[in-house]
Amino acid sequence: NRGNNGGLLPIAIRKTICDPVKSLSDYILKLVDNIETIADNLTLSGDNTKVFSIAQSSTDNLTKAIGCKK
Repeated sequence: NRGNNGGLLPIAIRKTICDPVKSLSDYILKLVDNIETIADNLTLSGDNTKVFSIAQSSTDNLTKAIGCKK
């Protein structure tokens, strides 16, 4: 019952499920940072950057849907 945890999964389950998802989210953010650094020497815009926004939105939606974050 997620109602007793403010909509989040119970702690034991949250740790098992959410920690790997958080690692994925951290990876995506680091990837974006690295690409932005590379982009200082390249021109990236429009569709070239859209995939990163989509990946971050998808990760955020996933963590909310499975009860890892509000």
